Amino acid sequence: MPDGLTVGFEATGGQEWALWRVLISMGLNAVQLPPAQIKAFALSMGKRAKTDQIDAELIARFMAFRPEAGRTLPDEKLQFLRVLTVRRAQMVEARKRLSAQISARRKQGMSAELEDMDSSLKAFLESQISELEQRIESVIGEAEELSATCCSRQDWQLPAIIQF
Repeated sequence: MPDGLTVGFEATGGQEWALWRVLISMGLNAVQLPPAQIKAFALSMGKRAKTDQIDAELIARFMAFRPEAGRTLPDEKLQFLRVLTVRRAQMVEARKRLSAQISARRKQGMSAELEDMDSSLKAFLESQISELEQRIESVIGEAEELSATCCSRQDWQLPAIIQF
């Protein structure tokens, strides 16, 4: 493999992670490129069509034009932290939807029929959120660079080091 070779690819909704890991395991330098920048680059070149061949050419030209662009594969702790924080956000959203449904049923006078089920489900969601928060704290505590930059437990906005 030629020295200095970098493989660039666009984010594809999570499908790129397997490719990224394989490329890295093969000893290749691989970077994920922001789709919005590739699209803007394409428009600046007057390219509007979208095919795999056109995309590949645009990515190659973009990387020649902006060799510093893209991000490298985050380490495993950051990847795991991302999984945990995304899952926590999903659980918080589920709890929010459940609370809205409970409120709507109460206004309709239909809440008594499902009160036990609602309480059980809400307790389950609360326990899952709590468990995820403890795991997030544990992962952050294990990595000094994350501990130094991370926020307090009450503020779950991820610092820039974790966001990807």
